[in-house]
Amino acid sequence: METIEHTIEGSQMKNIHDIEAQLVGARTDLAAALERGDDTRSYRNAVVALDQELAEAQAEKAKAERATQRAEQERLSALATDAVRDAHNSVADAAGDDVVAGIDMPEVTDDPAVADAAERLSAARDRLAREDARYTAAYGEWAKINKRLVDKQRQRDEIVARRASGDERPEDGAELTALNLDMGSLQSMAADRHIAAEQLKPTSARRLVADAEAALKKTQDAALFNLRKARIRALELALIDEHAAAVSDARARGLSEFTSVPMLREMQRIIHRTATWEDR
Repeated sequence: METIEHTIEGSQMKNIHDIEAQLVGARTDLAAALERGDDTRSYRNAVVALDQELAEAQAEKAKAERATQRAEQERLSALATDAVRDAHNSVADAAGDDVVAGIDMPEVTDDPAVADAAERLSAARDRLAREDARYTAAYGEWAKINKRLVDKQRQRDEIVARRASGDERPEDGAELTALNLDMGSLQSMAADRHIAAEQLKPTSARRLVADAEAALKKTQDAALFNLRKARIRALELALIDEHAAAVSDARARGLSEFTSVPMLREMQRIIHRTATWEDR
């Protein structure tokens, strides 16, 4: 998409530049006609026509730019929406089953902190992808030039090794001179391409992604903790209701609610981290 957009934009700019150049020529012709005293109607018509053509080309370019911006916003919005959904789903998956002991567990609610962190991470990853693509392309340009340099060095070394073994040829001098000149030019080009590639290394973008990942995990951990508390509360309410029903049934049967209804000793151990009074 990016290549197509750049091609279209480049074509539009070329067309506008061509019209502008023609308009300069038409105005020059009009000025010359005025100086000569010629009939200027055709020259003025040409200027008017080019002015209109330029205005239409500029309007078309502006329209295309707005469409590109809308498409980019829609793309980023879709990425953010998917990221937020995945972030909330990850919290839900970490919480466990939707139903525990027959009790429906609370669902994950939209957490603004999680949504904001997920959107930030989505934007950071998109930026990294775009910057990494530019860096990879620039690095590839350097690698291509460097490969040519290595090939030239290999050719020179082969000639030097051959001559050292006694196999000297009349054309060796000219060939070595040409190889050395080529190597010098390629070394300069490779150095420039390498510097250009290094300047495009997405170091900051990578750091932003790492920071955004850490921020999202922090918000997800907080959301998961809150969800676990809500799940415990749901089970607690169900336990209270069940316990109340058991106590009512015990009383109706003339039984003691203190001896006939379980004291939930295991739960007491977990909550208080100690033995219950019955175990002492």
